[in-house]
Parts: sequence; C-alpha cells; structure tokens
Amino acid sequence: MPTPTPRVREIDGPDDWVDLDETYPFDIIGQKQGTWWQTTRIDDSWFIPDWAAVATDFDVIHLTGMGYLTTAGRPLAVEGGHTLMAGFSPDESFWLTDSFHFPEPGIDWEPIPSGKIAAPGLNQRALFPGSPVAAFDRHGACIPCP
Repeated sequence: MPTPTPRVREIDGPDDWVDLDETYPFDIIGQKQGTWWQTTRIDDSWFIPDWAAVATDFDVIHLTGMGYLTTAGRPLAVEGGHTLMAGFSPDESFWLTDSFHFPEPGIDWEPIPSGKIAAPGLNQRALFPGSPVAAFDRHGACIPCP
C-alpha cells in the first residue's frame, strides 16, 4: 500500500553509510573482494547494505552532494570488515519500493497550432503566482507567452 510520505534515509557522510551498512549488512566477499582489493589494497571481508532489508524500513535512499564527496570510493571500517560506496552520483536518490505515488493523474502535454507545447487547462499563473507564463517550442526552447 502506498505511503503518503516516502520514508527517506539520507546519506550525508561516511558515518551515515557505515550506519546503514552495519544495520543492514550484506557480505559480498565473493563478488567484490578482487576488485576492491585492487583499488584499496585491503584484504578483508567486504559489505554493502542489504537493499531488500533496507526497503523494509525506507522507501528511498538519498545521497547528498556532501555525502558523495566525503564517502564515495573511500574504504570504511564496519563490523566484520570494510565497506565501500561505489556506483552512486552526488545528490542522487534510489527508490527501493514503489510506495510513492502522485496524488493526481499526470498532465498530458499536447502540441498547439502555433508549434508551442501546452497542457490543456493548465493555468501556470495559478501554480506559480507571480511567475511569467511560458510555453516551449518543438525543440524545447522556452517562449514567453503574453
């Protein structure tokens, strides 16, 4: 059943990654030992978070820019071995469940005769009071509307 507000686990630094890894450990020694040893020269057990277990408590993992800069590619000691955060990008979110849903159906955008693209019935001024109203041409260029 979808939750009204996604349960977000934020990774803002090495301590957050280590906590996630130690709370939901998944031993990957057979999969990454060679690769991560070549990168780190650490001959030890390697762990990553058990994403299926994490998904029981969180819907999404968000890696902040600071979390990426301070954690990515850095071997970190965890109970029983080490962990390494790899394969992530800064300020990226990974959805672990399909529990988030939009409360209303999406808007179908349609071409209009002028070559601009508009959403039928959309009053942009109502959505963004004080903002200029704009449309987009078929190449994605913004065109201010009167």
